[in-house]
Amino acid sequence: MNIAPLKLEGNFREMLDWYGTRCKDVANVINENAPGNCQLTSREIQLDIAQACAEETTQVIMSELGNASFSLLVDESHDVSVKEPMVVMVRFVN
Repeated sequence: MNIAPLKLEGNFREMLDWYGTRCKDVANVINENAPGNCQLTSREIQLDIAQACAEETTQVIMSELGNASFSLLVDESHDVSVKEPMVVMVRFVN
């Protein structure tokens, strides 16, 4: 049985590659098609993009909530790397 080795490049690069296979316009401007340093794959750029997504998501949730009641569930636990990832869940009825 011949199994191809996994190509692990991190969540951001994996998502970018996945989206590039589904959207021709994106595929034309990412990875080896991107000019020089304009690949948007540095850690700082990835953090900026993640922060922008978080802010947009928060604004959408807050606009949907308005004055409605909601519950907030926060959970964290140790993992093998001795880090404590945190999950925040907002529940509300619209």
